[in-house]
Parts: sequence; C-alpha cells; structure tokens
Amino acid sequence: MNTTALRHVRKIFCHEHSPRNVQRHNCRQWVKSIRFLGDRWLLAKPVGEKSP
Repeated sequence: MNTTALRHVRKIFCHEHSPRNVQRHNCRQWVKSIRFLGDRWLLAKPVGEKSP
C-alpha cells in the first residue's frame, strides 16, 4: 500500500463511530481504487481557487 495515500485517506475518513476494522477496510479499498484509476480519478490533480 502507498503510505502517503493511506495517511491522506485517514485524515479524510476518520470516523470514530464505526469499528476500527471497518475503517481500515474502507481506507484500503479507497486507496486501491485510486491507484487503479491513476490520474483519471476526480481528485488526482489539485484544483486551485477560481479567480474573479
């Protein structure tokens, strides 16, 4: 697993109301899916702010 992506997903999806094993499973599946999609996934490239 990509540890950078795992750190990122844990910041995003840290839910204390679900069991730890479910959290870990969901995080790993999310990382697996973005690694499979590569740069084709929506948030792969940071989007800057719009200028007026």
